[in-house]
Amino acid sequence: MKSERTDGMLTDRVYERDGYISEFSARVLECNKYDKGYGLILDLTAFFPEGGGQQPDKGEIDGQEVTDVQIVDGQIIHYVANEVEVGKEVACSIDFRLRLYRMQQHGAEHLICGLIHKKYGYENSGFHMSDQEVVFDVSGPLTKEQIKEIEAEANEVVAMNVPIYASFPTEEEARNTNYRSKLDTYENIRLVTIEGFDVCACCAPQVSSSAQLGCIKIIDAFPHRGGTRMTLLAGISAYEDYEQIADNNQGIRELVSAKRYETYDKTKELSDKCQKLLEENVRLKKEMTDIIFEKYKKILDEKKDEDFSPLLIFTESLDNVQLRNLINNCTERYDGLVAGFIGNDMDGYRYIIGASKNCHIDIEGVTGLKELAANLAKNLSGRGGGNDDMIQGSLQTSEKEIREFFK
Repeated sequence: MKSERTDGMLTDRVYERDGYISEFSARVLECNKYDKGYGLILDLTAFFPEGGGQQPDKGEIDGQEVTDVQIVDGQIIHYVANEVEVGKEVACSIDFRLRLYRMQQHGAEHLICGLIHKKYGYENSGFHMSDQEVVFDVSGPLTKEQIKEIEAEANEVVAMNVPIYASFPTEEEARNTNYRSKLDTYENIRLVTIEGFDVCACCAPQVSSSAQLGCIKIIDAFPHRGGTRMTLLAGISAYEDYEQIADNNQGIRELVSAKRYETYDKTKELSDKCQKLLEENVRLKKEMTDIIFEKYKKILDEKKDEDFSPLLIFTESLDNVQLRNLINNCTERYDGLVAGFIGNDMDGYRYIIGASKNCHIDIEGVTGLKELAANLAKNLSGRGGGNDDMIQGSLQTSEKEIREFFK
């Protein structure tokens, strides 16, 4: 095995051998002007450049923020705002908390995918790491139970504290090694081994043992393009996620008076009761609407044939659905306007106004419901709209002014 990759790159990639280096000194080999600042090539670096679905490291070089790290034309470019003298020895530092987070997430993804590959033969077909979580795809379907089993196995491997290390095989050695890779290549590769459980081609920094991955939790999984897409958290981020869930669970426990592991059962019990109450509420609302309709049905039956004056309904007890149903029932029996208002003088009114197909609009200057909505907006501080069968909206006025308008 080689001790490092040999591919003509000017910079010694120390992050490939040791992911725990967070402070180091380096010499500036080149400093070139780019659109987004100055690009530095160093003789060595612990900064990981963006690649393989992972964002670049953050940190400082010579007291300047490193805004980006990319591989350009086969060289690692560190972007900073100001020019740095070529040949200068510069102090460099990396945001190690972010580095550790990414090593834990990335290593956990290696372990999960390695176990899936070993057990089911599926390949890792996609990977993306954000600063919140890791999303990755495998090439075959997995049930909820299978995912739970894989997750449990992964956490057992964490507890075993097996070594994790990088190696740099020759082309011949690579051809004789069984490892996972998205690319069909054997030349100048870097392999990351989780001893006894996975070997995978990878360019990113990694922790040095499985125990350093911390707890691994798959927080989401669903079918995706014939395979399975999963989201995981590991280490510090898994702990932080657990803290949030525990706090939420404690809040629910206090609300529903449940024991620590009984929040679902208690919440389900209350949800079922609420559903029954909602169904009973719907039934009672229908009965209430029917009772109120009988009242207005009597009023309509007593109207003279030539009387098409608007029927006005004021209520605080009905909701929009009830009022709409009431108005529909009335317009089936009456060819004048039926206007319903929910609210009071202090808070204003929501209105629903309906008309039959043969409606006689007995309001001066109004020929249709759309025109009526515009008049309400103009004269009664209203907002609303609709069509020629029904309009709805709101009014900031009094019952007295509404009755005066419809005279």
